[in-house]
Amino acid sequence: MLDTMHKTRAVNRRVVALAVPALCLLFILAPTACTKNDGNNGKETQVSETPGGTQPATVENPEPPAPEIAVVTPDQLFDLINKHKNKVVLVKFWATWCAPCVEEMPKVIDFYNKHKDSEDLVLVSVSADLTDSIDDTLKPFLKEKNVPFPVWVIDAAGPDEIVKDLELEESQWEGTLPAAFLFDQQGRLDKFWIGPIPDGALNEAVNALLQ
Repeated sequence: MLDTMHKTRAVNRRVVALAVPALCLLFILAPTACTKNDGNNGKETQVSETPGGTQPATVENPEPPAPEIAVVTPDQLFDLINKHKNKVVLVKFWATWCAPCVEEMPKVIDFYNKHKDSEDLVLVSVSADLTDSIDDTLKPFLKEKNVPFPVWVIDAAGPDEIVKDLELEESQWEGTLPAAFLFDQQGRLDKFWIGPIPDGALNEAVNALLQ
């Protein structure tokens, strides 16, 4: 849960090999989902359409630029979703400390690459990592995995705040990761998945909305 994540993820950065299994709420019943703990409580981050902070590749450094990263609060995330009205919006919550999230990341990247030029579909990738771990944990992870899309780092007191601000009450989400929420062109929650998305389910849901 988000209300316990802050301390858990701080320990997890120091003892990753031991902490990741402990963070899986459903480790015994469903080992393909992790729980989220506390986020931070700041509310002053200004949000733009695209997170900033990346630097372009140079002749000396021919590697592609790292994904753009910015911190976002739940109400700001709601505003971001609303800016994409008339489009299908997939909001994907994950974290570097969540083993199922890491395992699913290649599929998320494939989905993004397939639809990145679409004018009808938007992926909003939201990391539950600590905001103070961006430089030493999140950025290296994104570079290692060759993540091509921008990433928003959620700054929230707990899952209840996210559920309320994003109007996700129907999902009864308690912070388990990974989690995905699909909004239709009117900004209404259409489908959601708690845990990894079953193969084929996302494409089926997206295609149904785009018809």
